[in-house]
Amino acid sequence: MRTSAALTGRRMLAESAADQSAAVRFLAAARVVVGAMVEDHVICTQPWGFRLAGVRVPVHVWHGMQDGVVPIDDAMHLIAELPRVQAALHPDEGHFFYRRRLLEILGDLAACASDEAAHERAQERRYML
Repeated sequence: MRTSAALTGRRMLAESAADQSAAVRFLAAARVVVGAMVEDHVICTQPWGFRLAGVRVPVHVWHGMQDGVVPIDDAMHLIAELPRVQAALHPDEGHFFYRRRLLEILGDLAACASDEAAHERAQERRYML
């Protein structure tokens, strides 16, 4: 199975009103960071070259359910397909909510990294015995 993050985006863009709305959002975002937006678009519209089910490392997904840029259906697809996913869905948040929650997100990632490192050390000790 080849995976693309733009599953529902193609359906939305088929409608002219959604197409115009997407273009307005894209241009507004592009004023800030053009290169990153173009790269994101290219990445999200092409097959990634791997199956999500084959990702064996822990993955954290934070998503604002009011996101007008990345549809919730795309986030739910990732969450459903990834075998080791921890999801944080925020019902009243949009695309850039992470700015307000950056310390929380970084704290979660640091805790996860610490837990993984402790688990790896325990595994190494087990094999040394």
